[in-house]
Order: sequence, then structure tokens, then C-alpha cells
Amino acid sequence: MRGAFEKNVLTYKDRAFCQELVFGVIRWQALLDWLIKQKVHEKTPPLRTRILIRMGLYQMIMMDRVPPYAAVNESVKLAKALGFKTPDVSFVNAVLRAFASDLENTEQLIARIQKEEPSVGYSHPAWLYRRWVARYGLEKTVKLMEWDNIPPPIFARVNNLKVDRDKLLERWDYEKVKWEPFTASWLTNVEFFRIEPSGNPEALGSFKDGWFYIQDPSTALAVMMLEPAPGERILDYCAAPGGKTTLMAQLMKNNGFIRAVEISKRGLRLLAENCTRLGITIVEAGDTPPAEGEMFDRVLTRRALF
Repeated sequence: MRGAFEKNVLTYKDRAFCQELVFGVIRWQALLDWLIKQKVHEKTPPLRTRILIRMGLYQMIMMDRVPPYAAVNESVKLAKALGFKTPDVSFVNAVLRAFASDLENTEQLIARIQKEEPSVGYSHPAWLYRRWVARYGLEKTVKLMEWDNIPPPIFARVNNLKVDRDKLLERWDYEKVKWEPFTASWLTNVEFFRIEPSGNPEALGSFKDGWFYIQDPSTALAVMMLEPAPGERILDYCAAPGGKTTLMAQLMKNNGFIRAVEISKRGLRLLAENCTRLGITIVEAGDTPPAEGEMFDRVLTRRALF
């Protein structure tokens, strides 16, 4: 998706809308397909048609800021722009209009399927639902699936190589960024915040100056377990875009050496950009593994090497 965004310049608002729509349709696909079957009783529509109906339906039932008529009209426009034949355009229009004219019944259908067949109603694989029910019970499983469908928040890690916590928070207040501290048992010597910027967080001056890095706190666990220390030599495989790499450099106080290996050229570019922005100078990035016999104190890898 990032590649598509790079090829098509969008405002932050449009980009956020597009991202929510794509991820939301994927996240709720099982429920959306079940709802479509309630309206389309004959054979399943072709995949391309079904995807377009999913997108329109998701906007109606999951995105409050999109009026139903707008979801229908934009879906029809998109069908025409994609070269759909007239009968297929009419089909998309008819199905979405049927939903738009009876949203109350759609809400009742969702409530029913979530009660009768929770794996479909909350759009989770049946095998995973059964495993969770056996392990946690029905009530906790439903809460877990509800939580699992919530779009992830934005987290920021303070880059104390450049700034301290108080100075960053003062600047965030000036930049009208809403923030709240985030703590977890595995986070030591590093500070995370949940943030709600008024626009694109990467457009903030504090971001451009390298005062923080956008990163989910869960990804810090592997680094904290590795316990990198100043002066060490560390081998980092599959390093892009650089969240774990730059966190290791931060914990090492930018003192030591990190060999970051990444086969993607685009990934290497992102890694280099992040290191430069954060003021990190101990990372040597490349697409080839270290020479035979080269020694390291610790190794971090994202996948099995053998």
C-alpha cells in the first residue's frame, strides 16, 4: 500500500480514508461477504464485483462520516472508471441501494449473526474462534475479537539521543498533539506515548527533527530481551524500516556498531532515512550478510536463518 501512496499524491485526510477503507474491508471481510449473500441469493458475484460491493457496504455500516447515498454513488463511479460492463455497474448499484434503503435491518442481521455465529459476525477464522473459546470461554473470546477489530492507535517512541521527554511533550503541546503515556512490563529505559495528531504525524516538526519514532510498543519486546549495550557489535537481519534497529542504537547510546542487513532496496532507503533523521551514526546498512568469521556480540533476526 505504501508503494501505491508514493505513486499517487493524496492529502493526509484522503490517505487516512483510503487506508481505513482497505484495512477495514480486509478486517471485516467474512461479515461483509455474509451480508452480501443475504441480498444476493443466486451465485456468488465475481471477485472484482464483490470487492467493490464490500467497499461500499463497509462505508455504510462502519464509517459514520460517509452518508449511504455517497457510498453508493462513489462505488458506481468507481465501477464505471474500472471499466465494468453496464450490467455489472447496475448490479453494484442495485445491491448497495438495497442496503442503503434498509440499514436498520442490516444492523439487526449483524446483531443476529454475531450471536448465532460469532466467528462470522466478528470476522475471525472459525478454527481460531474455536481455539479461543476452548481456552478463554465465549465471553472473553467475543471481547477479544471486538478488540482485535479496532484499528490500531499511533504510538511514538521518544528519541532521547536528541531530546528528553519534557521537551518533546512541550513541543507536542505547541503542535496540538494529544498524548498519553504508555507503559508495559517489558519497556525499560525507553518511553512510549500514544498520540493523536491533528494531521499527518510525519508532517510534524518534531518528527522531521527526529525527536520521536512512530513504533508499536510490542515491537520493542525483542530488542529489550536482546539487551543491547553501549560498545557492542550487533548483527541485525531484516532490518527495515528500522524500528528495532534504531531502538537498539538508542539503548546503545549511539556507541558501538550495528550491521543492518536488508535485501529490499526500498527498505534500505527507509532505514537510512530513519537513521539520519534520528541522528544515529553507528548503523552500517547493506543487502549482503557479514563476511565469514566476522564476530558479533548479539544477533537480532525477524525470521529463521536456516
